[in-house]
Amino acid sequence: MVFVLLGSETEETYCALFAVIHNTLPLNYDGICFVTDYERALMNAVQQIFPNSNLLCYWFHYTQSVVRYCHRKVNGVLNLVKRHDLVARIFKMMLALLYLPAERGHPGCPNFCMENGLHTIVITNLHLTIS
Repeated sequence: MVFVLLGSETEETYCALFAVIHNTLPLNYDGICFVTDYERALMNAVQQIFPNSNLLCYWFHYTQSVVRYCHRKVNGVLNLVKRHDLVARIFKMMLALLYLPAERGHPGCPNFCMENGLHTIVITNLHLTIS
């Protein structure tokens, strides 16, 4: 396990860090597992420097980044979620989509996927109004 403090969180910075690690630690990096949040720069750097690695992203980190995004942006989403039960329910349903397979045909859930889940959320909440 490696812990690092970085001055910036850019893809270039991550690539430089991973290049140093790759060149310093004499390990077999094929199939190594990286656990990350859904930060695009980090994911791109891992795939660039360690192309044969496995990249895992966790639901907790995904939902945390969505909530952080809602806090940071002046888009009113967080206020809507806090003030309206319906919006809060839809928001939670959207976060849960990650539990579904990306495409139909997955052995554990062969007849349902993320797209179906999103469609279900839209249809079930289509005629509800937010006051």
